[in-house]
Amino acid sequence: MSIKLFGHRVLLNRPKREERLIQLTPEMEEEMNMKELIGLKHLEVHTVGEEVTNVKVGDVVYVNLMYLQSAELVEVDGAERIMVRDSDIAFTW
Repeated sequence: MSIKLFGHRVLLNRPKREERLIQLTPEMEEEMNMKELIGLKHLEVHTVGEEVTNVKVGDVVYVNLMYLQSAELVEVDGAERIMVRDSDIAFTW
């Protein structure tokens, strides 16, 4: 499925996580998601909004933890993606 992202939004590929062997409550699952985000340093750009000019698809970027904690997780193309604003991206490699 191809999507069109509006404005200054950027979708980042969320690295695959290991499958859990135990069932977690929704609250525990959310807490684990936040802990995983803390360890993310190199994130690949999946899609960019129509007004984004400073990064392109395929770039590897760093996003400050503060912005990752408030980022929205969305499912696109069968995988979870992290949606941030282009101004949340500190730098690219």
